[in-house]
Amino acid sequence: MVNRSTALVFGHTAGAGLVQATVVQLPAGRVMDQFACFCPVLSPQNRFLAFIKSFPPHPGPAVITWEYIVYDLSESPDYNRPRLKPGVQYDAGWPVYPVGATNAVGENVLPEGSPYHSWTSGGLFWLDEHMLAFTDFFQGQNLLVVADLTRGVRDAKVRTLALDPAQLVDLDQCKKSTAPSDFDVWSKEPAGLIKVAQIIPVPGRSGVACLHFVPSPCLRQTSLMVTLP
Repeated sequence: MVNRSTALVFGHTAGAGLVQATVVQLPAGRVMDQFACFCPVLSPQNRFLAFIKSFPPHPGPAVITWEYIVYDLSESPDYNRPRLKPGVQYDAGWPVYPVGATNAVGENVLPEGSPYHSWTSGGLFWLDEHMLAFTDFFQGQNLLVVADLTRGVRDAKVRTLALDPAQLVDLDQCKKSTAPSDFDVWSKEPAGLIKVAQIIPVPGRSGVACLHFVPSPCLRQTSLMVTLP
């Protein structure tokens, strides 16, 4: 249950990781909205639902670019559709990243060879009720993305901070512990070796978070304290 008037029900698709989210009005049990998504996570006070925009499991000769979406459960289904251009169909929720994403149907499926965003954190992390954080890899850079939803999903304030591979990646150690073919690829884009397992706020230090990395012999450290952008 989200609140006294709204419930949120998740249905999982076997093997695909796709989740069917259903917003239900209480006490009548009327379905208000329904949409597919990946990795949904509620904000601490259950107002916002963050998730990855759904995409087909077998897109064919195409690439998937990741889009990060937030749905405001305190608002109506109509409020949660961008409808930015007449005649264009939009999925549920408002995009917070990448810049320029609109959540139009199918816009995250790109022609083969296109540059694409890739999710590099082990979740979408709420630092508080209005602050969402995750990491994303694009064109050689791994970015910490922080979305401030204090003014709502339609006016999210998004900032990014590049995770410096020179500070975090030890290529000499990496070369000793990986296959030559893998090292050849990784040494060209060392930021791709940075995978974030968790992002948590630091108690007593406003505006500071701790990134915990997926363990790897290629990394110099297991965690990093950052001032939020």
